[in-house]
Amino acid sequence: MALSLKTPPASLATLMLQDVCDHLRRVAMLDAEPAIAPPDLAHIERLIASAVSALDGPDSKTRRALLTQTWTATFDYFAPELPLLLPPVQSITSVKYVDTDGALQTADDGTYTLHGAASWDPIIAPTYGESWPATRAEAGAVTVEFIAGYGDTVADIPAPLLQAIRQMVAEFYETREGLGWSSPSELPHGVRSLVQPYRIYR
Repeated sequence: MALSLKTPPASLATLMLQDVCDHLRRVAMLDAEPAIAPPDLAHIERLIASAVSALDGPDSKTRRALLTQTWTATFDYFAPELPLLLPPVQSITSVKYVDTDGALQTADDGTYTLHGAASWDPIIAPTYGESWPATRAEAGAVTVEFIAGYGDTVADIPAPLLQAIRQMVAEFYETREGLGWSSPSELPHGVRSLVQPYRIYR
């Protein structure tokens, strides 16, 4: 199974910029006319982006999607259950497959069901009484497009994950050097505690 990003999420680095400036106690009124911003605003935005990348996506520390984003999962064949390894899953956009004649087909919505959308292991499986169609024996014969993420706004993301982002940025902001050999983890202890309940181990 392979995952590929089709539609990226809105930029949390932009959406959280005022909030993080407040957390850092940097004077900022970004919505004012004219805007008031610290001279290192661009640097702060880059730090937020770095923190978000550590917590968002299939290769992140959480292996979760934060803001709404669209992904495709590609499989070589229809297994009884198809795992969508990026929770929470909001919905399935389509299930497409290459039939035995080599034609691309789209499965009817009523023939499959999403299970455990908000769990660690969301899957789709045939609806009761249905079965997966036959596919051609070739790589990537099945493609599932799905929408993942907690929602469209920052407020939809669990508060501990937002606080983890703030604390990571604060750590990056104060500590400009890389971590030394004596560092127990690449995540500060307080951040690890916040993230731990949301981490998915596979």
